[in-house]
Amino acid sequence: MREDYEADLVANNIKSFYKKYKLYLYIGLFGFIVAFIGVYYWDKYQQKENLIGSKLYWEILEESNSHNQIQLAELFIKQRPNDPYAGWVSLILMNHSLQKGNWQGVDQYGQFILRSNQPSTLYDAAHLLNARKAFIQKNGKAMLLSLNKVKQENNPMRLFLLGNAYQLLNEGHKAREYFNRSADIISTDPYSEPVMKMIWYNQSKIKN
Repeated sequence: MREDYEADLVANNIKSFYKKYKLYLYIGLFGFIVAFIGVYYWDKYQQKENLIGSKLYWEILEESNSHNQIQLAELFIKQRPNDPYAGWVSLILMNHSLQKGNWQGVDQYGQFILRSNQPSTLYDAAHLLNARKAFIQKNGKAMLLSLNKVKQENNPMRLFLLGNAYQLLNEGHKAREYFNRSADIISTDPYSEPVMKMIWYNQSKIKN
């Protein structure tokens, strides 16, 4: 009897709680359903947008006409600055700016990459392009600032540029060290002869 009484008491308490708070329970349940549906459709939207961004990015890469490629890339950044592929498209524009001697463009697209959430590989590529810009400007100290930010320390391009940086700074011993380290890695590539000739030429110019 005591157990039946306690069971009835619990049941009555539950009924009383439900009657008192059922409106809040309905609101909470409704809010959960709305949130769940919202997350579901947001994920679907994001997947669709990522697919569109991927398709547009590959169209840019496959464009054989340089002028058209740059126009497509600039349009991509203008219309889709938050796209996951925007950083990679910016790298195309950064490299193009470097080739044209457009230092403002190099800085603009480099900052866009480094300010956004990107893979470290992309950050490294931006730092290497900044170092190349500094090399063209004969600024060894600026080269070191960029190259010391590259996470992949044994990247052969980083090592090669470090050799050039120290050569500009008249530190021949360090320049030779980094040229040798880059040559050790690059020489394993069967197509490395043109790059190796460049390294040998630079080494021949070291005075101390």
